Amino acid sequence: MPNQNNYDFSKLVEKLVESTNFLQSDEWKQATASYRQMLEGLGEAVRSIYESASMQMMRSLSEQMQAFAKTLPKIEITIPKIEISEETKESIRRIRFLRFLEKVEWPLFLMIDEDLMNLLEPYIDEKDPDFNKVNEEILGVLSNEYVEKLCDRWTKSSVVNDQRRPLLKEAYQLFVEGFYYGCTSLLTCQFEGLVSDFYKKQTRSGLEISEDNLKVIYEHYNPNKTFQGNLRMSSEKNQLLAMATLADSGFFYWNAVIGYLYKIVLTSDEQMDQSNHPCRNKICHGIQLNHGTREHAVKSILITDMTIKLGEDLERILNECDCHEE
Repeated sequence: MPNQNNYDFSKLVEKLVESTNFLQSDEWKQATASYRQMLEGLGEAVRSIYESASMQMMRSLSEQMQAFAKTLPKIEITIPKIEISEETKESIRRIRFLRFLEKVEWPLFLMIDEDLMNLLEPYIDEKDPDFNKVNEEILGVLSNEYVEKLCDRWTKSSVVNDQRRPLLKEAYQLFVEGFYYGCTSLLTCQFEGLVSDFYKKQTRSGLEISEDNLKVIYEHYNPNKTFQGNLRMSSEKNQLLAMATLADSGFFYWNAVIGYLYKIVLTSDEQMDQSNHPCRNKICHGIQLNHGTREHAVKSILITDMTIKLGEDLERILNECDCHEE
């Protein structure tokens, strides 16, 4: 039975977007003046959580939104129109786009820019977007030159093990030459190593992982399970969750990243045996055999890039708290 105390962050995102759309509708003109300050605060909360939000803030905001959603339909008195700042509108637009990427399952969460949003804008409001067309649009943008810039950045990243750099370079060369099975297999096998490198850095720093935060994270990504404690930390899935507890900024982005890595890349679902995603365990164990496509190779590159960026964010957090490896 699902834990009744679990906070569903995805539903919170929907509440935020729905509420902001409501603020711009005709019905909003019937709201009472006594709520003006509260609603301006809502815009600030949306922007704040988009830019930087801790887990505790998310939980608090979730409770606020639930109370606000119950109160909103009861408002009947008209008040002057309240303008929403352009900054807040842009924040909401990016959140909607992030949700769209989650829906079509493309790991571009950390690469959102104006060109990409404009390209995919026509598909965002479609109830059932044509996944094939969306894939074609995205693969058209992710050229070899685009991929080269990503891979070049890996070789310069301070969080990448020196012995791992030649493997990443070779994976890129395989991609350029069209050997997609080789590129995908090589990068997929590096995923666990990258996660383990970053987790070991975290544990050596002496930075403690809050049991409460680990419980929230675990039950968020496992909504039908209850946290029992004593997670096996040799598992890369649990190491990923442990690192996620330290995320202190860009919560919506990291929530999407960890969700994709945890639920898709590390899936054990038999229905994903021949997935259009590079599934780490299935490829490394010889179960998944369809990963010799450009789409699989590009996604494996994006997964590697997201994982390295996760490690870089962890390094920043450790530096800011003055935690050093023992």
